[in-house]
Amino acid sequence: MKLRSGGQVDILQSIKTVDKNKVTQAITTFNAASPFLQLPAEIKNRIYELVCGGQVIHLLQSTSEHEHTHNDTFKISHIACCEKSSEEEAQKNFDSADPTVTKWNVEANENRHFACYQYPRSKTKKHYNDRINLAFLRCCRQMYHEAKYIPYSTNTFGIHCHHILGRFVDFLVRSPTKLHLALRSLYLDMAVVHPGNAKDWATAINVKIVKRLKLLQCIHIGFEQMPCLCKADQLVFTSSSSNRLLSSIKELQKMKLRSATVVITDSHFGERAWGWSEYPMLEEMYRWKLEDKQTWAKEAREHILRRSIGRETGKETAEVSTD
Repeated sequence: MKLRSGGQVDILQSIKTVDKNKVTQAITTFNAASPFLQLPAEIKNRIYELVCGGQVIHLLQSTSEHEHTHNDTFKISHIACCEKSSEEEAQKNFDSADPTVTKWNVEANENRHFACYQYPRSKTKKHYNDRINLAFLRCCRQMYHEAKYIPYSTNTFGIHCHHILGRFVDFLVRSPTKLHLALRSLYLDMAVVHPGNAKDWATAINVKIVKRLKLLQCIHIGFEQMPCLCKADQLVFTSSSSNRLLSSIKELQKMKLRSATVVITDSHFGERAWGWSEYPMLEEMYRWKLEDKQTWAKEAREHILRRSIGRETGKETAEVSTD
């Protein structure tokens, strides 16, 4: 009966308040004596980055059967990239390849991330860790608040499906801490003019990347030419182009991107896709030659970075005139 009168309730609440204050005071005292937490913010951020940053993190669909389904209930898991070469190195290999020597593709760039998408991975490989370790974020509140954005701002997130891209960006946008504003780098592994998903990729780029990821600084695009009847000269960056995938790539120039890479591969363009008898003729007609790939990729990068380059040039001109 006394509880209903409110007297003992107030006493219990005061006890909880006192205990909470004591705990907070004890945590503050402990943190103040911690050698690590006393370090300058620049040094701590560098340590945080070494612990959980500087990697390519592939986002995969997480199901019990590890199948690729497109329903509203699938979950996303992540796995660290096991490819040793960077996207910048792949771009350099792609640009420097001689079309007179190599007719179709750059062998070093083919299937670079194939092993990354294989699940489960072989337990015999010890040269990489499957996942990034975020356990240190649970050590204390101060460490959590200092480092909660580090995994998103210092890693590159690799995405090979537009459904996963949509689900991932929606998760970041709905987070209370606005994680989508911390994302700095993306790697998109997509098919070139694939009849089934070119439109979906275009929508995902426009809606999820251009409109949501306002502070994105770097984007890496890996195009895979799939076995489809589409010649290279049919995909040109003109104002009259009706291809939605090309239009969405041009929309990326609205962002403040500092760098971009575009590499085209065609490992799926083989004899098995067409059949032995018709393959030689179809390959010669529709498979993009390396020179076509390099030209298309160069134009794509120029369109993506056009606004950024113009902005930097204008800034430099303004500084010169001011001097």
